This record gives sequence, structure tokens and C-alpha cells, in this order.
Amino acid sequence: MYEIWANLGLLFLALIAGGILWLVLIIFSKVIFEDFLGGIIKKFKRGKKKDGDDYYVY
Repeated sequence: MYEIWANLGLLFLALIAGGILWLVLIIFSKVIFEDFLGGIIKKFKRGKKKDGDDYYVY
């Protein structure tokens, strides 16, 4: 009987640890894809200027 509860306890702890790791993985992937790759894409878009955009009014 104790063997069943020990196995269920380990399974339950493994599910909790897996959920926490999944949450950390989702957060890091959002940071990498949205911030890092989004910044690179914005940099490329900002680098392409149109001909009429280079004037300043003082």
C-alpha cells in the first residue's frame, strides 16, 4: 500500500515540476522571440528609409 502512495507522490511531484519547467520555457521563448527577434526585425524595417523621409523642420 505504501508503494502505491510513494509512486503516486513521485508522479504528482513530477507533474508539478514539469508544469513549472513548461511555464519557464514559455516565458523564455516569448522573451527570445518577441523581444530579441522583434528588435532585429524592427532594426531592418527602420534601416530602410524612403526618399522623402530625410528632411527636418526647425
